[in-house]
Amino acid sequence: MTHDAVNHPSHYTSHPSGIECLQITRGLPFTLGNAVKYVWRADLKNGVSGVQDLLKAEFYLEDHLAEFGGQIIVPDRADDLIQVVLSTEERLYGDNHPRCRFWRALRLESATQAVVEVRHLIALSEEDQRV
Repeated sequence: MTHDAVNHPSHYTSHPSGIECLQITRGLPFTLGNAVKYVWRADLKNGVSGVQDLLKAEFYLEDHLAEFGGQIIVPDRADDLIQVVLSTEERLYGDNHPRCRFWRALRLESATQAVVEVRHLIALSEEDQRV
C-alpha cells in the first residue's frame, strides 16, 4: 500500500501481517477499537512515545470495562484478522509476549485480560526507555 499520511498512515499499514489496523477496528466498539489502535501503533508513530500510546490503550480498555463490563464482542471478520496478526506476532515475539497475550485476550473476548496485558506492555516499554 502506498503511504498516505491522512487516510492510511504507515504506523497503521506497516504491520508485517499485511493487515491495516482499520480493517480490524472498523468492526469493533469505539472504546475497544481505540485500544487496539493505540496498541497497534505503540512505538511506530513519529514523535509519540510507546508508553503514551499504551497508556491511552489502557484508558480506553478501562472505559470499556466501566461501561460494558469485562465481556467484549469481536465480530467474526475482526477475529479472523486478529488471528492473522496474532500468528505474525507470535513468530516475531514468541507466543508468551504481552502483545500476543493482548491479541489472544481479544479473541477470547476478555477486556479484563486485555487490560492486564496492556499494563505488561506499559511496564516493558517503560523498562526499555530506562535502558
